[in-house]
Amino acid sequence: MRRMILLVIGLLLSVDGTVAAQARTINVGDAVISYDLTGKGRTVVFIHGWALNKSVWDDQVPVFSKR
Repeated sequence: MRRMILLVIGLLLSVDGTVAAQARTINVGDAVISYDLTGKGRTVVFIHGWALNKSVWDDQVPVFSKR
């Protein structure tokens, strides 16, 4: 749980104006969390439901990364 909190804090503090996508992973217990940093401006965190993956947001990410 602590790593998950640190991940969210890191995402919120990562507003540095970059546009290039960065794929990253973090291990939390038995789970491997995969996430992408892309776009610029304020941070938006998309969280999918159980048994899905980050590809659920493939249509939304390009729209939000432009802002």
